[in-house]
Amino acid sequence: DKTVPSEGRAEPLYNLIAAEQTNPAEEAAARDLVRALHRMIDRLPPRLRRITEMSLEGLSTKEICKRLGFTRQAINRSKNRAQVLLRRHLEGKMKPVSKKRKSVRKSTAA
Repeated sequence: DKTVPSEGRAEPLYNLIAAEQTNPAEEAAARDLVRALHRMIDRLPPRLRRITEMSLEGLSTKEICKRLGFTRQAINRSKNRAQVLLRRHLEGKMKPVSKKRKSVRKSTAA
């Protein structure tokens, strides 16, 4: 049984990544990858982070909806947005995420 001792929240993700690793070097690389992924997940906005963590714990979209009181559509949008942000971070393109979107107003002055 390959688990990361004393890193409870990392365990499900580690088990997904390390399941096929057979030697100590590969296992160490898997642990490093899990830590890096969790650092990226920690940078997500709170709602996206919680939904991502619940998904990684193995909860279905239906279960997440029930626990958080959101619609299936809202959960799926949040999962997709988290994936986009994580992918951007992996590509080195992630920008700080603001809590509110800035709206662009057209000037009515002539």
